[in-house]
Amino acid sequence: RVDLTIEDQAQLAKVDWTRPVFVMGNHRSYLDIPLAFLALQRTVGFIAKTQLQRIPILNFWMHKLGCVFIDREKGGGAAAIQKAIQSGKMLRLFIFPEGTRSKRDGMVAFKSGCFRLAVDANAIILPIVTKGSDLLWEHRKDSKHHPVNMKILEPIDTVEFKKTHGGDEMDPRHELLPYVRGKMEEAYDRRL
Repeated sequence: RVDLTIEDQAQLAKVDWTRPVFVMGNHRSYLDIPLAFLALQRTVGFIAKTQLQRIPILNFWMHKLGCVFIDREKGGGAAAIQKAIQSGKMLRLFIFPEGTRSKRDGMVAFKSGCFRLAVDANAIILPIVTKGSDLLWEHRKDSKHHPVNMKILEPIDTVEFKKTHGGDEMDPRHELLPYVRGKMEEAYDRRL
């Protein structure tokens, strides 16, 4: 039921996939992750609740993808992600900086933790903007085909970004987060 349009896949050629890559997307639907696989043409892990490991087939595939499992009741999510990156087992991670699905059109506030983690890991941030996926899952009212647009934005090398935005004194919350969000909002409003 998805009429998928992917814009600017050429941006993927600019990504050094041997380094940690944080794919950051706006969160419209549970459908966003498989759509991201199609847009990226490669697998990426994502952050998942530990409770999902109880579902055998889902547990198998999430381990194969390189997901990081977080117990939300105990906390320690940032440490688990850093450990996975440092071990070299997980170099590509899909993150929703909104943390939750938006119930309205547009994006909700971004959480800053993933930006701090990206800077600490000297990662590349690859923003992806999705529009229309919520009509196929969260707000499904019919079984018709619906257009979904995904736009891949230019990757952001956090090492280079730090050099041009204050060096080691750069605060990801006040410098990097608004920069990435601004690019994503512009693409959401203008192009999609």
